[in-house]
Amino acid sequence: MLAPPRPLLLLIIVAIYLSTTTSSVHAFSGGGFGSKSPKFSPSKKLSKSSSKSSSKSSTPLTPLRTAALKYDSIINLHPSKYLKHDVYVVNASPSLIKKTPESSLFWYVGKLLTETSDLKLTTFSSTILKVIYEHAKNLNPRHLHGSDLKIYVASGDTELDVVRNVEPLLPVEKSEEDNLIHGFNPEVYTGDELTKGGLRVKRGWGGEYLKGAFEVNLKSPGEMGM
Repeated sequence: MLAPPRPLLLLIIVAIYLSTTTSSVHAFSGGGFGSKSPKFSPSKKLSKSSSKSSSKSSTPLTPLRTAALKYDSIINLHPSKYLKHDVYVVNASPSLIKKTPESSLFWYVGKLLTETSDLKLTTFSSTILKVIYEHAKNLNPRHLHGSDLKIYVASGDTELDVVRNVEPLLPVEKSEEDNLIHGFNPEVYTGDELTKGGLRVKRGWGGEYLKGAFEVNLKSPGEMGM
């Protein structure tokens, strides 16, 4: 078989080279202007994930979280104009009163701040009382459940005096006007408290003392030889 003339052979080689390189470029370029978008788009996945994260960050704060933030705000911005209470909750269900008519356990559930100059205030907004009720149920569902919970308060930072029976527990009243500014620092259980519960005191159903004041041994286990 006769070989093609040299000029024709060169044209054939050039044509083969151009067809090969052109097809390679189209195979890996993903298309140019006017071409269809590829089926897989990482940018679309990123935009979806970012929209999900932004929606999470814009989730409304819970009433408890809002009250906790307000607690910090009152202390930081108005340190000389607030009233602090320690908050205790008792389950005053008729069945428990019948079972132990002489006394009950009052459970410490957190600290309450009220932006006010009234040093004898025991009246609080219905909004913050609802927050405290719900927190108490979640904190100690074994003992604080049902619809018969009652809230009592003592002066702020008096846990030891409450235990010693020298600090009274006073029942709270609900304000008819929800215009009081409150903050709440919720108690959190850790360790054995998760199963046994935290600080609690035994008082009469009205918060009254069952016996006289007494001293509390504050020695550490090392000082006691344990």
